[in-house]
Amino acid sequence: MIKFACPSCSKSMHVDDRHAGKKGKCPKCGNTVVVPERSTLIEFDCQGCGHTIKVSDKYAGKKGRCPTCKNPVQVPAVQDAVLETPALEPPDTDEQDDSAPPPIKHQEDRIVAELGSSPAL
Repeated sequence: MIKFACPSCSKSMHVDDRHAGKKGKCPKCGNTVVVPERSTLIEFDCQGCGHTIKVSDKYAGKKGRCPTCKNPVQVPAVQDAVLETPALEPPDTDEQDDSAPPPIKHQEDRIVAELGSSPAL
């Protein structure tokens, strides 16, 4: 799932990974948007009120105010917002089981859970 914001109106959107690189229309403003190759939203919680805030990764590391309680917040740096699950590596031996499936590798680009449902492109 790729999660991103419209560059014109900042509407949060999410689409299936197979739509990366394709064009579509923003459901809010109608402008044409290009789906990025990876998610570009950062999600974090306000330390003051617990409100979940979603912003574009262009604001990573910057300061702002919570839209709910107006307390100052710091947007996490991109590397702080990246969720990395360690990849499973095969054992380092010459006697590997050929019937075992290949290692599973998974990495999510951003922690950007949607609050409510955003219309998909």
